[in-house]
Amino acid sequence: MRRILFAALIALIAAGASLLRPDALYLSATTPEYAAAIPMAQTAADRGIVAFAYGDWGALTSHAL
Repeated sequence: MRRILFAALIALIAAGASLLRPDALYLSATTPEYAAAIPMAQTAADRGIVAFAYGDWGALTSHAL
């Protein structure tokens, strides 16, 4: 019984968190600039430059810095 209540509590917390921040589970966050520049990258170095300049860095934001 305690396991069911614990699982329900965890599910309730997860649902509440997703309501407060709906984009928390949104994993793909590429910019239009990245999508436009990646087809023009011809070498691996060019793709690396595009990924560095326009790629998704996850939690690394100007606010975090």
